[in-house]
Formats: sequence, C-alpha cells, structure tokens
Amino acid sequence: MRHISSVSLLASSIALAISGGVAAQENQRNIALEEIIVTAQKREQNLQSVPIAVTALNAQTLNMFRVTNTEDLSNLAPNLNIQNQGRGTIPQINIRGVSSGVSAAEVDPKIATYLDGVYIGRTIGSIFDMADIERVEVLRGPQGTLFGRNA
Repeated sequence: MRHISSVSLLASSIALAISGGVAAQENQRNIALEEIIVTAQKREQNLQSVPIAVTALNAQTLNMFRVTNTEDLSNLAPNLNIQNQGRGTIPQINIRGVSSGVSAAEVDPKIATYLDGVYIGRTIGSIFDMADIERVEVLRGPQGTLFGRNA
C-alpha cells in the first residue's frame, strides 16, 4: 500500500509540474509590447526597423510631461537643447553638438524643423506653442538624403 501511495504522489507531482508549464506558456502568448509607428523615413514603419536614431513621443507622453511648446522637448529628447533667448530674439537649437548657427533671421538654420511635414525655413519660427499634438519625432544625425539640405 505504501508503494502505491508513493507512486500516486509522484504521478500527481509530475502532473502539477506539467500543468504549471502549460499555464506559463499561455501567459507568455498574451504578453505583447506596444508597437511604435514612426514616419522618420516618410512612410509609416515600426520604430525597431528604422535605421535612424529616433526619439518618438506620443500624445499621452507629451500630456504626461506637460509639454506646451517646442522648448519643452529639451527635457524629453537626449542630446537636444532648445533655448529661447528672449522675446524677439532668435532661439538656439543644439542637437548632437550641432548648433542652429548664425543668429541672423535671413540665414537658413543648420538644424531642420518640420511642422506637419512642412519645413520651417527660419530658426525664428521654430519655437511655437503645441496644442493637441499627435506625436513628435526627433531624428538625430544627418538626414539630408530624406529631408534635404540642413537636415
């Protein structure tokens, strides 16, 4: 009788171990990471398949950090520094050691800024208030092949 009890104990232990593994597999199937879609190469792509250093911020993140204008992006994107020098002056934008350069209003900036896919050709217009923004993408590094000169 003692032999039967130890066999049934062993069998029930194995059954419990197997059922725990099955439950763990079911839980693993339900785990999925959020897919982040960016338009860094002028078409929608998964962020992981884009060969560009991109900081993608969605509306939820922008609201959570209370981003109200482009100057606030300095706190969220690495290697990005946007400074408004004061009212009526030209802002300074630095990204990865490249500065927006000459502070003359008639000179094209070294850093390209786009709003809804439209190039902002002067640094003086690159600091603006943001309301109801869907997303912000900060592309670091040279992007001249996709976005033209000064990108």
